[in-house]
Amino acid sequence: MEIIEPQGLEPVESLDSIEMKEATIKCLQADGISEAGYIEKHVLSKLIAGDDALLQLRGNMLPLYVIYPIIDLLANAIPEIYVLIVMNRLDAQSSKSFISSFNKHLEHSGLNVAVHLVSHEKDFGPGSLIAVNPTTPTVFFTTVDMMVRLKAENVFQSKSVFAMIVYEAEYVLRRHINVKTISPILDDFESCQLILACHDGTEDVFNGAEALSLAEDSIMISQDYINLHAAEHYYLMNSALTDKLVDRVVELSKENVAVLICHDATETNRLKIKLAERTQVYTLTKVAELNLITNGLLITPQVISTILDSKPHGKVCMIVNLSGVVTPPDRYLEMLASYMDIGEKCTVVSKVGTRDALKSIEELGVTFQEFTASTEL
Repeated sequence: MEIIEPQGLEPVESLDSIEMKEATIKCLQADGISEAGYIEKHVLSKLIAGDDALLQLRGNMLPLYVIYPIIDLLANAIPEIYVLIVMNRLDAQSSKSFISSFNKHLEHSGLNVAVHLVSHEKDFGPGSLIAVNPTTPTVFFTTVDMMVRLKAENVFQSKSVFAMIVYEAEYVLRRHINVKTISPILDDFESCQLILACHDGTEDVFNGAEALSLAEDSIMISQDYINLHAAEHYYLMNSALTDKLVDRVVELSKENVAVLICHDATETNRLKIKLAERTQVYTLTKVAELNLITNGLLITPQVISTILDSKPHGKVCMIVNLSGVVTPPDRYLEMLASYMDIGEKCTVVSKVGTRDALKSIEELGVTFQEFTASTEL
């Protein structure tokens, strides 16, 4: 999977810079996307080329990155093209908003496309979809259960499904049964682009991406920079290497203050319970109540702004970042300054983005150790 970093992205400087259909260009123009518009050209070109993708984006960026490649596909003017957009619920406000945006873009494109919303059994009545013999490309907005029904009723032919979008995948894929249901249907499609689109890159999304076998040349982009390395994070969290690292920080915390930064609240709670019998465990709330801490382990999720609200009292000997976040250099410095006097000897085990960041950290008198699959502890 190609991970596309959100820093330094290149916006579309000209609509001629990407090979796309006239209908798609009309949509971009209607949205004001041109030299001044922010649509990353490399991502968009790959999506339009049919590459599988995992997208984690906020606001209206998520629907736009999904809609443009669909429009470009539908503009091929082949009647036997089906696109499946699978949602958790079609009556949710976010789903309604996406469907409305899609229909507006269809109007901008000038394409003649059949759009069906299939969310209930009542959609399969007399004169229903079963009898439809499409003379135009067709888009189905549906749920996982109704997609199974559509296939069972032969409403679409597997060889003619060219794209499947799992929209708000964090909700659809959190049910393991949905992943198990989608997988064999997807395997039955002869040539189908798969896009997992989500606002939050949860563990369910990454597990689902693996189970649904995203193509090796697929792309992943995270606007938040929070989950770009989450796939590696979850791999490391299940490895013996992490166990060794946790053992090390626990031993140090018996006589010193140590900090363990977790990926999210769920992981924080799990480790807090797991380690409570081995050392004194603190949370941010507990730290705020106490006047003095000379030893123990502060376990906290990776929300840096929250971490900075509180200082452990005492010399911090080690900070371990187990989260899927690569903290920018300046945030490292703020975090370190929050926990200890500048120049205090301390070991930080985490990921680092650049050599400059590493140099800046070491200038504080801090020993930095990058946490990767090959880290030696």
